[in-house]
Amino acid sequence: MNESEEGLLGLAWRQCRMALLGMVLLLCAGALLCAWMDWLRLLALWCYVPSILAVLLAGVILLPGDLERGWARLAYPALCLAGLAPFLTFDLRNAHHTLYLSVGALLAGLAALWLMQELNRLIAHARGGACFPGDPQFVGRALSVATLYGVAVPLVAVYASVFGSSYMGWDDMTVANCWENPPMVMFWTGRVVYWISLAVVLLQAVLVLCMAADLGENEAKKQGGNECQLN
Repeated sequence: MNESEEGLLGLAWRQCRMALLGMVLLLCAGALLCAWMDWLRLLALWCYVPSILAVLLAGVILLPGDLERGWARLAYPALCLAGLAPFLTFDLRNAHHTLYLSVGALLAGLAALWLMQELNRLIAHARGGACFPGDPQFVGRALSVATLYGVAVPLVAVYASVFGSSYMGWDDMTVANCWENPPMVMFWTGRVVYWISLAVVLLQAVLVLCMAADLGENEAKKQGGNECQLN
């Protein structure tokens, strides 16, 4: 096998890996939508869905192959999310919602936010192409701002207030009560966080699929530029 064939195989594998990541992100967006519609509760094993999706994400990201710098950065939050994802399942299955399981679920959520931000960074450093809509740097930064101020800050504020209330001895203020019977402020905060999360994950999935489609074109342009420099 000559160098050109090896290069084509490597390019095809990178495209396949990125397309798989986009499809798993679409599954994550679909799971978020189903959770909102309470469709997942019709399944007997619905509480295992977050753990399964986290393992799928980590498995796709850690597939063997040439790792670009942006792709390699995804491995760290993916491993953390896969390791902490069982706490989401334990917390969903536990009717008492103990503090230990709630903290584990919160850490899993923070790992998911870390992964979302690294995906935004990957999108911001994309070369663009015929399929990619707009300027990649602007799109990546916009998604980062939405993730930080629309998802991370409200979630941390809600959980910090709940844990602080539990520490002060207000037994009625637990994580379970916070989401099942929330005050008005937390009610609207939860819905804003949900819809922003769904929009960000859905856009990330579409943009990653666009990056996979443009990968061949960008690689051809890069090789053409290298040949021009050599000449």
